[in-house]
Amino acid sequence: MWSVLLGLIGLVAVTRAGLYSAKLDALDVHDVINNKRLLQGYIKCVLGKASCTSEGKELKANLKQALETRCDQCSDVHKEKLALVVGHIINEEEEYWKELVAVYDPEMKYSKLYEDDLKILKKSSTSLQ
Repeated sequence: MWSVLLGLIGLVAVTRAGLYSAKLDALDVHDVINNKRLLQGYIKCVLGKASCTSEGKELKANLKQALETRCDQCSDVHKEKLALVVGHIINEEEEYWKELVAVYDPEMKYSKLYEDDLKILKKSSTSLQ
């Protein structure tokens, strides 16, 4: 359910062989979403607005593929991290979310498939506050 979103925010790297890399498994996404500078760095990297770390380069190079394949090889760990980050971006960084969708899914071909999930996520996040 979260796989297309993973492609949009790029927190899972895909190797050229099509297998997801474990390189970012150790990344503490709580540190990223709680540090605006880190989060913006990753987002700006994948949007082509800033230089990228090695992880960011790997993410940026493979986002389109991840989006188009609906991240069918995502691990449960990746999906959990994805849910945390996507929820944060949707609810706290809405403009960045719009930019990510505009760049990686301008026709809303893939994002539309998950529109209901996004609304549920946003509603759930709001009700938890």
